[in-house]
Amino acid sequence: MQNKKWQVNYNALIILGTFLLQLCFPVITVQANPIPFDCSYDPQVEDLLNQTTQDTWSDWIRQLSGADPVTLNEESVTIATRYSFSLFDGSSNARAYDFVKETLLNWYNADQIEEDEFSYNSTITWKNLILTIPGDTNPEDIIIVSAHLDSRSENDSSSRILAPGAEDNGSGSAALLEAARILQNQSRPRTIKLIWFTGEEQGLLGSYAYTNDHDLSAVLGVINLDMYGYDSNDDGCFEMHVGRLTQSNKVGLCMARVIDAYGIPLSYDYLTTTATGRSDHYPFWQKQIGAIEILENYSNNNLPGGCIGSDPNPNYHKVTDTIDKLNLPVGYNITRAALAAALSMAGEQPIIYSQYFPVISR
Repeated sequence: MQNKKWQVNYNALIILGTFLLQLCFPVITVQANPIPFDCSYDPQVEDLLNQTTQDTWSDWIRQLSGADPVTLNEESVTIATRYSFSLFDGSSNARAYDFVKETLLNWYNADQIEEDEFSYNSTITWKNLILTIPGDTNPEDIIIVSAHLDSRSENDSSSRILAPGAEDNGSGSAALLEAARILQNQSRPRTIKLIWFTGEEQGLLGSYAYTNDHDLSAVLGVINLDMYGYDSNDDGCFEMHVGRLTQSNKVGLCMARVIDAYGIPLSYDYLTTTATGRSDHYPFWQKQIGAIEILENYSNNNLPGGCIGSDPNPNYHKVTDTIDKLNLPVGYNITRAALAAALSMAGEQPIIYSQYFPVISR
C-alpha cells in the first residue's frame, strides 16, 4: 500500500511539472499552410495612409484624363487620350506614359524603373512601366499593385482623339501614383512593384506579356485596380473579384480585413466562382499567382451582405468618362483600402503561436 501511494504521487508530480513547463514555454507550431499576411491594424500603415488625400488622388485623375494640363519637359501638355495606339506614336495629346515615367524619375533612381517592351501584332512596340521599391528585410518576396494606363472611347477613331478614361482607368493609375508618392524614401519588409500596364483594352496584352517574360515565383500576391469610383447611389459598395485560387483568397481576405481594421466606410461583393477575368489580374491567375481585381459595383450579384443591385457607370468606354461623373469620396476610400492591403501584404510573415493545453488520459 505504501509503495503504491508513493507511485501515484510521483506520477502526479510529473504531470504537474510538465504542465508548468509548457505553461511557461508555449509550443511554437508550424502550420502546413501558414498565413502569409498580417493585415491587422498597423500604425506604420496608418501613418502612410494619412499622407494621402482625396485631393492628391483626384488631381492625378484630373491630369491623366485631360481635365487639367500636366507639365512635361517644362512644357504644358493636355492628355486628351490614353489610347494604346496613340500612347507610343508621338501623338501630342497622348503623353500619359511619358508623364508617369517623368514623374517617377523625379522621385526614384532610374535603376528602379523598368520599361517592359512588348509587340502588338509583331509590328508595333508598346511598353509597360514598372517601379520597384525594394524590401528592407525580405526583398526576395514581391507584392504587386497594378493598373492599366490605357483607355478607349466608343470606337478606334474617337479613341485616338478623345478617350479621357477618368474611371477606366484613371482611378487605378492615379492610385499607383499616390502609392509611389508616399513611398519615396520609405520601405516595407517585402518588395513592392507598381505596374502600369498598357494594351489592356486590346485584350490584356501588356499583362500577358509581363507574366510570360518575367519570373513570378517570388510574387506572393497581386492587387489589380481597374475602374472604380463611380457610385451614383452613394452606398460605398464595390466588387472584389477574388476567383477560386487559394492564393487569391488570401489577398482578398487581407483587403477585407484592412477595411475593418482602419474603419474605412465601404462594403463589397466578394466574388469567387462568378469573378470576372476581364482585367490584368487574369494572366496572373493563369500562372497560379494569387490576384484580385477591384471594380465598381458593376453587376447584380445579389450576395448576402453585399451590394444592393448593380450600379454600372453609363459612361464606360465613352468620351463622357470624365472626373465629374465619379463619386470621389467613395473612390478615395477604395484607394485607401487597396493601399492599406498592399502595405500590409508587404509586411513580414507573422510567427504563429498556439497555446498548449495538456491532455491527461485515463
